[in-house]
Amino acid sequence: MKGLQVFGIIVVVFAAIIGLSMLNSKRDFEWNPTFEYDDDEPFGCKLFDKMVASSMGNRYYVDHHSEWAHNLVKQKYSEPQGWLFLQYKLSLNLNETDHLLSLARRGDCVMVVSGSFGTSLLDSLLLYESADNWLLSIRSLEEEMSHHDASDYIVWADGKHDPFPVAPVMNSVSLVVRSDSLLYKVLAVNRYVSRGEQIKIATPSHKLTSHIAAISIKYGKGEIILVSTPLMFTNYGMLSGRGSQYIFRLLSHFGDKPVRRVQLKTHSTQSEDSLLALLDYIQEQPPLWWAWCITMLLIILFMLTNFRHRQRIIPVVTPPQNHSLEFVRLIGTLYAQQGNHTDLVEKKYRYTAERLRRELHIDITASEDDRQSAAVIAQNTNLKPDEAMEIIQEVRQQLASHVGLSEERMRHYIDQLNRLTSK
Repeated sequence: MKGLQVFGIIVVVFAAIIGLSMLNSKRDFEWNPTFEYDDDEPFGCKLFDKMVASSMGNRYYVDHHSEWAHNLVKQKYSEPQGWLFLQYKLSLNLNETDHLLSLARRGDCVMVVSGSFGTSLLDSLLLYESADNWLLSIRSLEEEMSHHDASDYIVWADGKHDPFPVAPVMNSVSLVVRSDSLLYKVLAVNRYVSRGEQIKIATPSHKLTSHIAAISIKYGKGEIILVSTPLMFTNYGMLSGRGSQYIFRLLSHFGDKPVRRVQLKTHSTQSEDSLLALLDYIQEQPPLWWAWCITMLLIILFMLTNFRHRQRIIPVVTPPQNHSLEFVRLIGTLYAQQGNHTDLVEKKYRYTAERLRRELHIDITASEDDRQSAAVIAQNTNLKPDEAMEIIQEVRQQLASHVGLSEERMRHYIDQLNRLTSK
């Protein structure tokens, strides 16, 4: 018991040492753009939401649950709303795009911040995007974040503010207007400059159509704002240099509207976790949810009843008994009933000879070796050599005479043969 107590104490002390070392060790950042409200990693939004809520007060609300676009349209408000959607890559189908545009059509201000907006949304707004430094995976994003520098700039279209330095990895996509009939206003433009080149922008009166980083489009009674720098709307962006100025300048376009930030669900992201997305969608529809619950209940009941029907009692199998002794007794009884005593003595003689041949390596059936065989038997039993040789010759002569034996004489010869093998 003491050994177990010592071992337990050693394990606890060792676990405590490991825990303290892990707490004091440096923790690597996870460069995964989640935009989650409770994620304090660089590309989460815990600090972002906290600072924006502190600035806007009760006008800013974070939806802790992802929403489908069609559910947002169903919600009714007494005044125009502001919607903020943050996605690393946004890909909407036609129905989802129509639901998103319906928010702006009824008078809301919709700001979509993403590194990719998808074909459906861009076609609906008469835009297209050009990828300048598009990252194909999270791993390449992590590699770029380890050695990036602010070599590019975002220039404000009104020309009244200083250009905002930005790393290429933070601003990888530009928007391009492809129709002159579009009612839009460019808010910011990407400028990729070389060392020593002067940063400048065309006069505000000139209507820009390419290298757009942020654009406001009049749509119905409201407007849609597209921003191509999603990684800036994170904890990292809020703390990096003048990042907070850049973020709040774009958020100021909401005006006095109440703003609701939503982690938008799309059917394209459903392929990454299709089962969870399907369950969420079913849960949002009461008829489907009740049908799902009833189906699961019926499946469980079927499995339970089927299991009970198939259950069988496992029989207790007793081990087989050893009937060797009964078999020997049966054979002995049969030989005894025949009354052939001479045959029994002959079988006993052959059995004894075979046993001595196997154990002592002698042959009592060879008369010329009787003296040597008797000497070996005397060394391994209590018999004298003359007694052993007398027993062997007596039994051999009796068998050679073929004279019938009585039961008493049979027992005598068998007892004599047993003395040759007894120790």
